[in-house]
Amino acid sequence: PATNKPAEPPRDAAPAAPDAEPPPEPVARLSRELARAAAELEASLARCAELHGQFMRQAETQRDWGHIEETLSDELRHRRLKVMQMTVEAMPELLRTEAAEAAARFPDVDVTGARLPLVPSGEDPEIVADWWHDLRNQDRAIVVERLSQWCGRTDGIPAEVRHRTNMALLAEEIHARAAGIQDEMAAAAAPDSGPLPSGAMTESVEDRERRDLRGLLKLRALFTPPDADLGVPRSVVPAESLAALDEITTPLKQRGLYLLDARDYPLRTAVLLGDLSLAHTVILHVPGTTTTVDLRLYREATWMSALREEAGRIAGPALGGTDGVAVLDWIGYQAPYDVAARRALGESGIRWIVPGEAVDDRYAREAAPLLVRAARGLRALVGPHVRLVASGHSYGASVLGLAMQETDVFDAAIITGCPGLFTDTVDKLLLPPGKLYAAVATGDIVTRLQIFGPDVAKMAGVKLLGAVPHLASYPDGGRAWTRLNMGHESYYDRGSSLLNDLAAAAVGEDPPSRWPAWAT
Repeated sequence: PATNKPAEPPRDAAPAAPDAEPPPEPVARLSRELARAAAELEASLARCAELHGQFMRQAETQRDWGHIEETLSDELRHRRLKVMQMTVEAMPELLRTEAAEAAARFPDVDVTGARLPLVPSGEDPEIVADWWHDLRNQDRAIVVERLSQWCGRTDGIPAEVRHRTNMALLAEEIHARAAGIQDEMAAAAAPDSGPLPSGAMTESVEDRERRDLRGLLKLRALFTPPDADLGVPRSVVPAESLAALDEITTPLKQRGLYLLDARDYPLRTAVLLGDLSLAHTVILHVPGTTTTVDLRLYREATWMSALREEAGRIAGPALGGTDGVAVLDWIGYQAPYDVAARRALGESGIRWIVPGEAVDDRYAREAAPLLVRAARGLRALVGPHVRLVASGHSYGASVLGLAMQETDVFDAAIITGCPGLFTDTVDKLLLPPGKLYAAVATGDIVTRLQIFGPDVAKMAGVKLLGAVPHLASYPDGGRAWTRLNMGHESYYDRGSSLLNDLAAAAVGEDPPSRWPAWAT
């Protein structure tokens, strides 16, 4: 448990460069902007002096009786500029003095003259959480009003605040794309129209915008009561896609929009299932290849609802049942889009099936620092006594492998269908000993590919969970036979053996390795 870990400086905090300027606040402070203006003016004056000097050097080549008028005009202008320059050159230093005065006397004023409480430089989750805790309620309201988007994506801000600001941002993002929606509706009304093609994806701007729009609309539907009009054009999100909402069993009031970042493609989000303030166990889950908001949002919510409910049932009513478990489904990175692709090789034009983006470690290396920050933010919110569990499926488990080498905030990790952890030894993972559980479903060849490291199932120190049906027992007296897990996408099937074992490991039970010795 987190409370038994020795006190030590955070291992994931990178040392700051000695002369590095601190990251700016997400707001234009009067003091900082004065200093910026001084620097820009100084650079501009130096540039002006350089260009004027070049002009005068060129003019010197025409200094003769044939150019007497030009020479006199050049000399007069040069003298005037020198007089003005003597005055103007003092301005940058005066502005710097004024910037220092503003920092001391008006630190909470921005360039518009509005007051805004000081915001932490950078986005260190622990610092942000402490800062928010110490803010007065009226100052919190000001920050939420003025920095809504920053609040919605910054780790360390409470989940309920992030949900509220992200829901407002969701509405704004959809509204901003209203013209695109109308275009799609018009196209759908045309002859031979139909749902948007779901085949080969291209890199055109239009396709990317359409996919993100589809993701935004599906997100809105996820937080809309089932009897309400979703207002989703069927040409953008087909009805059969929305039908998957019925498979998500987490009640609407227990869903939270923890992250919404639409600044870049692809759209990124994180959906919270459950209440962090009630949870004794919090699971941070990272999905794998092909997981984009427009394609896999509902599947992910269905899977994580199943994991949460099984974990709550195993924990039992004394610990709050399902309410005692929360899951953060983190689609906060750009996952590889495909496992394999059909491409033409050579000059023949013949198309072959070749490995896709899922073998590229670039996505994992870009995601790991973001995941570390998200994990630290969760730990800062829930405190040291709540059990924080890392969870990853497929490529997402590999992302976890990198993240767990950079942060020690997790009490345990449960990984499924993992193609490698970017390490050949669990000693590099900052986990308590014996708390890495790896599930391998029958017929899942991904776990054998060793793309990002050795076969996890064969690594010393890993507790292997096998897809062997068994009789599950629960604190409420219930008992049920579990089913076999078959294939790479079977780990979170309700009633399955591995779902039961994964949930048990998540809440602190220690499921046995059900594989016979000869099979491991």
